[in-house]
Amino acid sequence: FLSACTAVWCGRRAYVRHTEKQGMLRDRRGATTTHAKKKKKKKKTSTDDDDKGPLRSSSSSTVVFFFKVGAAALMATWCFGPIILGVMDGGSPNMFSNVRMQGGSNHLVMPTGLLQHWHAADRDSVFSGGYVRVEATNSTRLASIHPGDLSDVIDPRARATLRALGAPGLFWNPTVASVVGPAAMPPNHRRHRYTLPAWELHRVLRDEAAAAAAAAPVS
Repeated sequence: FLSACTAVWCGRRAYVRHTEKQGMLRDRRGATTTHAKKKKKKKKTSTDDDDKGPLRSSSSSTVVFFFKVGAAALMATWCFGPIILGVMDGGSPNMFSNVRMQGGSNHLVMPTGLLQHWHAADRDSVFSGGYVRVEATNSTRLASIHPGDLSDVIDPRARATLRALGAPGLFWNPTVASVVGPAAMPPNHRRHRYTLPAWELHRVLRDEAAAAAAAAPVS
C-alpha cells in the first residue's frame, strides 16, 4: 500500500511540476517575443538566441518528467508484479507486509501466485503442478532450506505474546538458507508441514541431484 501511494505521489508530483514549468516557459516565451518586437533590427539576432533557451529547457523538463514517471512505474511494477504473478517470494514488499504467497492470498484485494493457478494442469509449463503440501521429507537439502524456521531468534516473551493473541508464534524465512546458506540457520529439530509451489520443489530437488552427482566418485 505504501509503495503504491509513493508511486502515485511521485507520478503526480512530476506531472504537476512539468505542467507548471511548461506554463512558465510559455509566459516567458511570450514576454521575450513582445520584447523582441520593440528592439531594433540589429539586436534581433541576440533576441533570437535568448528565445532558444526556453526551448532547450522545455525539452529538458520533458525528459525529466518522463524519467520520473518511468521510475515510478518501474517501482510499482517491481513491488506488485512479481507478487501477483507468483515469481518472487524473497522480496521486501511481501516479506514486511506478511502477504501470503502460497495456496491463496490473505490480501483484501490483491491476488497472489496467479501463474501457479493458471498453469496448474499445464504439463509443458514451468509453473505446472500448482502447490505441493510437504508432510515429511528425507531430502537433506529440502529440510535445510524449507520452511526456514527462524522462530528461535525471536525473544521467548514475544513468542508467548503472539500465542496469547492467537498467532502461532512462528517465524519462517527460507530466503536466508537459500541466499546465505543452510549454515546461517539456527539449529532446531522441529518438523513442520508446509506448502511450496511445485516449481520451487522441483528446483530444490534438481539442485540436490546435481550436488550428489558432482560428489559421486568417478569409476
